[in-house]
Amino acid sequence: MAEFTSHEQADIIFMYGRADGNASLARRLYQERYPNRRVPNVRVFSNTYRRLSESGIHHAEPAVNPGRHNVNVEEQILAAFEADPTTSIRVVARDLNLSIWKVWSTMHNGKKYPFYDTSVHGLKETDPARRIRFCRFLLNADIDDARFLKSTLWTDESKFSREGITNFHNLHEWADKDSNPNWEKQVNK
Repeated sequence: MAEFTSHEQADIIFMYGRADGNASLARRLYQERYPNRRVPNVRVFSNTYRRLSESGIHHAEPAVNPGRHNVNVEEQILAAFEADPTTSIRVVARDLNLSIWKVWSTMHNGKKYPFYDTSVHGLKETDPARRIRFCRFLLNADIDDARFLKSTLWTDESKFSREGITNFHNLHEWADKDSNPNWEKQVNK
C-alpha cells in the first residue's frame, strides 16, 4: 500500500466518516473533493480507520512506525509464542502494545501456524464393561422395538457435560508449518 501523508490520512478518515463507514461512498466523495490527488483504494478507507481505532495513531513514514519491519518487535512476538505456544494473538498484541494484524503477519512470515488439538476420551478401568453393556442393550433394544435405532438421534456436533456445551475452537498451539504437533488433549467427563 502506498503511504499517505498525515494530512491525506485525516482527509481519508473525514470522508469515511461523512460516508458513515461506507468505503465505496467515501472513495467517491474523496475523488470529488480532491480531484488533483491520487485516489486511494476502497480498502484504504476502512484499513486507515481500523488502524486508527486500534493504535490511536498511524505514521506515514515507515521509519517512525515502531511495528513495521522492526526486527526487535518481531523477535519479541516470536519469543512470546515460544514461551507459550497456546497463547492467542490478541493477548500478545495487547501485551506488546501492537496491532493484532502486526502479530498475525509476523507469525505468518515466521512460518508459524495455529494447530488445533484433537480431543480424546480418557478411559477409566470401568469403561470397557460399561461399553459392552451398552452394546448389548442396543442389540436387545433393536429386537424389542424395531424402530428404536431409526428413532434415535446420533450426533457428534456438540459435547455436553454437567457444565454445559464445551467449545474447543479457541484452543490451539502455534508451531512451524512443517512440524504439525498433532497434540491430543485427554478429556475425562
